Amino acid sequence: METTNHKKSDHRRQRVNQAVLLAVIFVPAILVAFWGDFPERTQKPEVGRAASSTRELRAIFFDVGQGDSFLLRDAVGNDVLVDGGPSDTVVEKLGRYLPPTDRTIELLVLTHPHADHVNGLPEVLRRYRVERVLLSGVDHGTGAYREFREEIERQKIPVTLVATSTELTVGELKIKTLWPEESWERRAPPRDNLALGGGVNDTSVVLRASFGQTDFMLMGDASSAVEEELIRSGGELAAEVLKVGHHGSKYSTSRGFLRAVQPKIAVIQVGAKNRYGHPTLQTLRRLEEAGAKIYRNDRDGDVELSTDGVNLQVDSNIKSR
Repeated sequence: METTNHKKSDHRRQRVNQAVLLAVIFVPAILVAFWGDFPERTQKPEVGRAASSTRELRAIFFDVGQGDSFLLRDAVGNDVLVDGGPSDTVVEKLGRYLPPTDRTIELLVLTHPHADHVNGLPEVLRRYRVERVLLSGVDHGTGAYREFREEIERQKIPVTLVATSTELTVGELKIKTLWPEESWERRAPPRDNLALGGGVNDTSVVLRASFGQTDFMLMGDASSAVEEELIRSGGELAAEVLKVGHHGSKYSTSRGFLRAVQPKIAVIQVGAKNRYGHPTLQTLRRLEEAGAKIYRNDRDGDVELSTDGVNLQVDSNIKSR
């Protein structure tokens, strides 16, 4: 009886040892197959590649005619594209400023679906791999906007609908949404009123992008009514660079807003000899009174800025007006 018990105990120990050995061999292999490179997954920023020892952000405001489109690109190749202008010219600009090996845009932002902001984006989606899209969700019903949304759905690109609580980090670039207060998804858009501004323009996604100590206030086509709401909110508005709202129209860039932002540099995305008379003399005068150096696509072509997070430089080929 004693001998039998010893044999059973030996068998149990052998089975336990075999189970432990199998676990040591196969469990790590299963984890690697399932998770891939585990440290990279846990340490990877929310969007984009990890930072490098070289700290630089380039902001390139493309000359795309009468419309908005600009690129924020850091030293490791993280790219944030805001708007696509009125045509496929944006694709040519991306080809000029991105290396041939970089076919990825980490974040694409559509401020609002007017043609001069959205028309170039369907082709961008077809030519580049876009990791995430940020938009307000307002539906203006244009063909280009429908094509843009259909391409997003076809490629299954993740979409973030904005609210004032929306914050994204792309590499070392921190992006905070200041407007609209909530998504426009499934809400009727406000009517456009060319005589008073506002309308769909006031659904524009307004961003404050920060790289180190350098801040960019990016206004889309928001009018002074939105500017007043931003001031009333009490949030941080000061920024070294202001992307002027609505191409420098008289309905944006109020004196009160300029006092809150205190920009050193103002960039106006505007087409040469446009039929709207942008930028207006009133807006140019207010910017000059605020002490901002003014750069314009219609006179300066592509406007390129760079910062290491502390110092801010303008392309030496551009002369301020």
